[in-house]
Amino acid sequence: MKNKGQTFARTLGSVLQLDTRMMATLTGVQVAVWALTVGILAVVDGDARSEPPALFLGLPGIFTVCAGAILLFIEGMQQFNMDFVVLINFGIARRRALQVGWVAVLGYGVVTTALSAALEAFWYFVLTGGQGESFLRQIPAWGWLCLALMPAALSALAVGVLRRFGAKGGLVLWLSFMVLCQVPQLLEITSKDALELLVEILPVFLPLVGLAAAIAGTVLLYRDNAAVTNR
Repeated sequence: MKNKGQTFARTLGSVLQLDTRMMATLTGVQVAVWALTVGILAVVDGDARSEPPALFLGLPGIFTVCAGAILLFIEGMQQFNMDFVVLINFGIARRRALQVGWVAVLGYGVVTTALSAALEAFWYFVLTGGQGESFLRQIPAWGWLCLALMPAALSALAVGVLRRFGAKGGLVLWLSFMVLCQVPQLLEITSKDALELLVEILPVFLPLVGLAAAIAGTVLLYRDNAAVTNR
């Protein structure tokens, strides 16, 4: 057991060493998005003299969280696509390669979430003196969990579907995404009660969707014999 643990740690260390520059770049992009938003709002305040100041609105945190989710998805695509195949080509068993990929991408998910919270705290307490409208403070614990899990789970599912079904799988993913984007609007038009019910079950529904996507993507990648032959 000790040797296996050391092997896993060594493999994880190699992956993190390979992706250090990319992860640092993505983290820098997230900080840059926050700083750009703050700068634009500061310029707006200087020109318009709006009351309350535009900088006091919670836009920096919202853009930072959205950027973090997108960047986490990109990191997941990197881990479950290129890095996964590289590990296999170096003789790492596919199961261990997937385990290492998940640890790396979820670790980065924790980093992006913590960074979003830290930047929001700096904006709220330092830049606005505790007077800003912080939307991120209203996000419950399950919401933060989804922010760290959902983009990674969707990236694993996307890579697994594309590897298994090719272009047809990509078309199905795109159509599914478009349908999901329209669901809230359709529910609001057809039945407000249904929309309210959807909002009530979100704390259970979204984590379950993320877990299902993670499991489905992992299974598809594990069984992708076309790209992976090592057991």
